[in-house]
Amino acid sequence: MREWLEEETDLYAFTCQDGHNHFVAQAPKRSDSSVTALSEAADRLSISVDAAFKDSDGLDAVGLGCWQGRDVSSPGYRLVVGPAGWDIESELGDGTAESLPASESGLEPQVSGDGCALRVECVAGPSETTLRLFLNGTLLGTAHDDDQGVGGFDQVGMIVSASKAPVAVDFDNFHVEEAEPST
Repeated sequence: MREWLEEETDLYAFTCQDGHNHFVAQAPKRSDSSVTALSEAADRLSISVDAAFKDSDGLDAVGLGCWQGRDVSSPGYRLVVGPAGWDIESELGDGTAESLPASESGLEPQVSGDGCALRVECVAGPSETTLRLFLNGTLLGTAHDDDQGVGGFDQVGMIVSASKAPVAVDFDNFHVEEAEPST
């Protein structure tokens, strides 16, 4: 995995300090992400991170993503969870995203207080992509995208959506590995 790109704009700031990644949504916006490239593309990813926030007021969602391609319009997926629920989205090459129908575990996500642990599995295929979202070790849902099969993922990232600003999230223990085959 390559280094994270530290960046500050009028909309968000992303810095890496003392072993963790600090993300601040500086203006209300639907969604911002910080992305890093993998050293080589993978078709089965398990991505995990711990997200901590002192104040969830204004926080719509935190999440993880996986993308195919290294430009702004690369297709990929966002798996997010927040105080109002969770979503698995297909991010289209034109910069828009749409929710994928997902089978649900029946559990309501509890994202409040001061943080949560996220894990996602992104399994690419030429005709279908399978995505699974876990919160604090519990499976929330699984989605299959048979409209946008991809050949592999070469970028991963952390996502923050905020309806108010500023909203600060610290991401720790970011880990990417090859996902085990589903049983």
